[in-house]
Amino acid sequence: MLTALKVTFLFIGTSIGAGFSSGREIALFFGDTSPWCVALSSVFIALICALFLVAGKYDLIPNNIAVKVATFFAGAVSLVSMLAGGEKILSDLTGVSMLGIIMTLLGAVIVTLGIEKIKWANTILIPLLILMMVLIFAKLGAPVYEGSVSILKPIHYSGLDVLLAGMVLSREGKKLSGKQIAVTVTGIGVFMFAILFILQNIVLSDKMNSSMPVLGVSTELNMRGVSGVLIASAIFTTLIGALETVVVYVTEFASKITKLKPLAERKNKCFVVLLSLLIFYPVSFLGFEKIVDTFYPFVSLSGIALTLFILFKVLVFFIKKSKNISHLKFNKKALG
Repeated sequence: MLTALKVTFLFIGTSIGAGFSSGREIALFFGDTSPWCVALSSVFIALICALFLVAGKYDLIPNNIAVKVATFFAGAVSLVSMLAGGEKILSDLTGVSMLGIIMTLLGAVIVTLGIEKIKWANTILIPLLILMMVLIFAKLGAPVYEGSVSILKPIHYSGLDVLLAGMVLSREGKKLSGKQIAVTVTGIGVFMFAILFILQNIVLSDKMNSSMPVLGVSTELNMRGVSGVLIASAIFTTLIGALETVVVYVTEFASKITKLKPLAERKNKCFVVLLSLLIFYPVSFLGFEKIVDTFYPFVSLSGIALTLFILFKVLVFFIKKSKNISHLKFNKKALG
């Protein structure tokens, strides 16, 4: 149970970064649609997670150059948006610039220590993050249910985290039993439903069209500090997930070039982490809002394409497996 819970929080922590927790990506993908439409995304997200966990368990995740480039790009986009978002939220809350570097360095330490430390960080921070959201939601009053309903927007949004969180999940699928996968997927569906419903209500309450709607609404409710903790926690959990993904692919790339092979050694992971941050930190200067609005829709479409490809592979695998079992039973019956 604890293993499944940690994997659940690993996915949520990797997914709900600056764009999510600030409400920016919710406003971008859904606008003023009904919160039920947003919550429908949780169903699609849970199904996609199930697909990636099963595909990971049976080694069906494609490993070609196109997938690697797309996943690396998604990790890089997430990383630079977290770097930009972290700097923005800490600067807005304190009035002091460059505090985001402290968060970044702490994330670098956790990534260097390995995936288990990342899981524990998520397991501690995600419940805190959910509590902060509930507090803001409760102070808003009655929830909103009105708005248009679309099936395409939830599908489009559900592909956003596939290239990053989905690929992280697939690596965990090899370690989980069928029962643990079922518990993990159920947990992801329940948590995402609650969080998305709450977030859309907060976004719909933002009358100032803020770049970070959650921060704007919480300021009006005199809960700016609570909102700041919420967004900073979410940024941090996603930052470490995105940085881990980038480091994995940089290490793999280095392992194939003779002169760079030393970088692929475990003892040099700290250097690779710092090198990755050195490369991508300047990109974050483009600004949080611009990074989210420009790159997130493309990452989402790429995630949907990858999901469809993996779905095809999984279906083919189980059809062949079913035929083999039927053939084996037929032979046993014929011999018996």
